Amino acid sequence: MKFNKQQWQWIFYDWANSGYGILVVTAVLPVYFKAAAHQNGISAALSTALWGYANSAGTLVVSLLAPFLGAMADYPYAKRRWLNWFAGLGIIMTMILGALSPNAWQWLLIIYVLSAIGYSGGNLFYDSFLTDVADYRQIDALSATGYGMGYLGGGYGFFDLFDS
Repeated sequence: MKFNKQQWQWIFYDWANSGYGILVVTAVLPVYFKAAAHQNGISAALSTALWGYANSAGTLVVSLLAPFLGAMADYPYAKRRWLNWFAGLGIIMTMILGALSPNAWQWLLIIYVLSAIGYSGGNLFYDSFLTDVADYRQIDALSATGYGMGYLGGGYGFFDLFDS
């Protein structure tokens, strides 16, 4: 299937942001947090619980906001602004995570929750663009291509991280 420029932009957003889920949420930050917590005298059980609470907090905030965010996603002129805002929040907070000292484990959790809110909120608005960039005959192919490119983008980031 041939995609137009807007559709490729939609696909590559998925390609670009999938590294967050693989690298930050799954592969790097949990291990880093566990080591930072241990270095600061926090037991393995407590650090695991704290990590779970942080994940739950980010998910809870977005789930409570989702009805309002979904309503905002119905307004085409506001949708891009909100996508940029949430994506920007996620990007900036994720960059800050890389600058934190292992001794600042409390800040790491707070900043991680904010980055997760940015990531999830951005995805809500990103998903809402699907029906704007494709008609009903193209949605399945476009969505599947974006999903597949997301795996490639996330996998590339993962292997590039360990190739360094």
